[in-house]
Amino acid sequence: MSAHPHNPTILDARTCPLCRQEDQVARVATLVRAGTTVSTGVGALALAGRLPGGGTLNLAGGSTGAGMGQTALAARLAPPPAPVFDHTNWFRGGIALVVALPIAIGFAAFDGVFGWLMLLCVVAAAVATYRAYRAARVAWRARVARWQREVAVWETTSYCLRDDCVWIPGSLDWTSGDETVGLIRSYVDMDAYRDAPATAD
Repeated sequence: MSAHPHNPTILDARTCPLCRQEDQVARVATLVRAGTTVSTGVGALALAGRLPGGGTLNLAGGSTGAGMGQTALAARLAPPPAPVFDHTNWFRGGIALVVALPIAIGFAAFDGVFGWLMLLCVVAAAVATYRAYRAARVAWRARVARWQREVAVWETTSYCLRDDCVWIPGSLDWTSGDETVGLIRSYVDMDAYRDAPATAD
């Protein structure tokens, strides 16, 4: 990713920074959407056979499915992937605590000091898990907010089919199609750096 060595000016949306032509330039978002297809299908299954007693068995069923296909170019220019919050591990931890809590209460009622210690440990683990879950949700929301900024930048990018060049209009930087996500993330990082409040030395 670098500025054009012979023309270190702010890039516009229509002119390639390498060949300085406009005839092969298109918006990245337009190319990706044109090269992405989503398909759905319905399948049917029928089975027939004889049972040992001489009877017959007939089974019928169906299924539906969906898939997405992309051209090689669309895959290379695709936007940054959305962050995913992993609910599975938190759900398993919650189930384990729900199961352990009544057991600990039972021990506390019938087993004196050991039971109360066990109950205290389970309650402490539940509080710690809840706090960790809330912190993870806050971090995930921050990643989602950043991803939304990245996608907004991605929507503005241009691409030259002749030179395999991607750039962000209004900036100085360009890169190859394979580095589209890296270019966008670097640009967002620089934006965050410029927007950060200055600190006194």
